[in-house]
Amino acid sequence: MMDMTAIDRKFDELRVSARIPGAAFALVMGDETYVKGFGLRDVERKLPMTAETLYPIASTTKAINATLLALLIEDGLLAWDVPIREYGAKISFLDPVVAQLATLRDLVSMRTGLPRHDWVWLGNPAPREEVVGRLAHLPSSASFRERFQYNNLTVTAAAAIAEHVTGQLWEDLILSRLLTPLQMSATGFRRPDDGSDTQSYFETADRALVQTRRVSTDSTGPSGGNIHSNMFDMAKWLAFNLDGGCSGGQRLIRTEALTELFTPVIPMGTDPVSPSPNACYGLGWFIDTYYGHDRLSHTGYLHDVNSVVLFFPNSRIGIAVATNFGSPRVARQLGEELSAEFLGLGSNDEVSKKLAKYEKEISDNIKRIQSLSRVYNTEPSHPISDHVGAYEAAGYGLIEIVLADDHLELVFNEFHFSLMHRHYDCWVFDSHETFSVHLPHPFDTASTIMFATDSDGKIHSLTIALEPSVEPICFERLLDTAP
Repeated sequence: MMDMTAIDRKFDELRVSARIPGAAFALVMGDETYVKGFGLRDVERKLPMTAETLYPIASTTKAINATLLALLIEDGLLAWDVPIREYGAKISFLDPVVAQLATLRDLVSMRTGLPRHDWVWLGNPAPREEVVGRLAHLPSSASFRERFQYNNLTVTAAAAIAEHVTGQLWEDLILSRLLTPLQMSATGFRRPDDGSDTQSYFETADRALVQTRRVSTDSTGPSGGNIHSNMFDMAKWLAFNLDGGCSGGQRLIRTEALTELFTPVIPMGTDPVSPSPNACYGLGWFIDTYYGHDRLSHTGYLHDVNSVVLFFPNSRIGIAVATNFGSPRVARQLGEELSAEFLGLGSNDEVSKKLAKYEKEISDNIKRIQSLSRVYNTEPSHPISDHVGAYEAAGYGLIEIVLADDHLELVFNEFHFSLMHRHYDCWVFDSHETFSVHLPHPFDTASTIMFATDSDGKIHSLTIALEPSVEPICFERLLDTAP
């Protein structure tokens, strides 16, 4: 393998310029592997990021999940193109066409017409079966197979079908069919409690670095909610894919079955996760070219840990990168910087452009929040205590409105936010530092909650825009919770 001294130095310089506390990468070139960590995995305790440091691999799990499904297809238990209703699992969709025709290929390639609906599962400790069951109540934003729309829930539903036909937990299937044969012994399904994993961080509007609070995501493990790994193990995963499904001289999956995962299913279009304008999505992989080189890749973003796995099958080069700071574009760019070096392209030096785009996102988001208009000298149509109660939406579960001293608070899944009156029956979220300032979200101070009154003068529902591509979600008040 080439001398890595200069590459290590360049990688670390880019990490520092991007204000990332800690990062690590794995490189597989042919039969050789190189792994290394940089910076800190824990800023407060000054613990180093190493190649052994565990991190949530997030949506790079999607390729692992697809590989498991391919193994079960080889076993004759599943098929990519059989309607999922034929498997008898309790999974359905609001759109009757999707409910009737959707296949595993549709679920995994994310072409059902459903947008993300991520707030169904984020911070939701409900079991996988319950979360997947909510698909039957979630509105679509596109027609069936019309376009790619990134979706964690449909991928999780595909894994739930695997659980149904095998009678085993997805985690047990992954362990027995992939992690154990690949000797990925450090990889597991829960955050370790011995401090061997990385903390993660985001920035506030004044550029203060804040440690990210972890919330429940286990229900969506198959799409990226619970696997933790390190660079040594991710190098083994890369080698398995580069070697056509072999590990340690043994074939774990037919080359043809693996190749099908690498075959384009649908153009990614303008979806924000697309790595390039002409990228397609396969079965758990982004598929495109990089300066003329065929490339497969996937990014991950969870708890402000960012990751990317990418490989070039014709050159037998694979790279994994993880960072513990909330700027997703930079993790991919670090991976692309390494790719350019190892493909002999020279540095493309795009990190500064990505950082400038990140800064613009922060600026635009702050302007959006500050531009929220308000009608002054108005009052809500009901006393503040009348808003207290539980409200339910079939797809999203419960929201509770509680009275704390002299103000209202909203409780949703594991989140707890204070509310401020905006005008009339419209409320907004009080300022808080729960999420990174560069991304808009449904609980920032520009997001609104509308309370509605029925003909008897009682508050009967609230609406909140939890998914930007569909109408605001309406939560009906539960009758026995009204004051």
